Amino acid sequence: MNPKKIMILCGSPRPKGNTHTLADWAAEGAKSAGTEVEKVDLTRLRYASHGCTSCYGCQKLKEYRCVLKDEASELLARIPGFDALVIATPVYFLGPSAQIKVLLDRGYSLFKFNLETGAVSTALKGTAIAVIASAGADVSQGLKAVEDTYRALASFTGGSFSSLLVPQAPHETGGLSNNSAMREKAVAFGRKLASSL
Repeated sequence: MNPKKIMILCGSPRPKGNTHTLADWAAEGAKSAGTEVEKVDLTRLRYASHGCTSCYGCQKLKEYRCVLKDEASELLARIPGFDALVIATPVYFLGPSAQIKVLLDRGYSLFKFNLETGAVSTALKGTAIAVIASAGADVSQGLKAVEDTYRALASFTGGSFSSLLVPQAPHETGGLSNNSAMREKAVAFGRKLASSL
């Protein structure tokens, strides 16, 4: 039997910042549970267009694919091959980072919407969705909005949803790296996610 697979989309421009640190710890926990993990640094993707162009070309295709030809399209086409999708983001201006948003807006291509019947089908059917998010403020100032957004995505996929929210995170780069309690919590989060697949 093939091992379960998790993709982590990391949307932080700080390679050694809190988001990458938390994502790495969660990946460590998931791997310890026997799961394959691929972490993608979204700041390195090359785009033909920064965001969805609302061309609806994806809705005219039989396959679930963005019609724009770039690295983002190739990445999106691979996501349905994973059992869980983890969205790792800092909170910027009360929401997810632009690096997360610019890719996931193009995730519209992984859904088919029948405007006549209202039916929705998706290549992500059954995919577990998880969020790892940190913020310098409390949960009510952005973290909850990020959690609610991707909880709604899970309702479309029909998969489970889980979140690791880290309020009052230090602003300096690497501020969480020596926080042993948070490391333990993030590793446990990854292990639990992997074990639930």
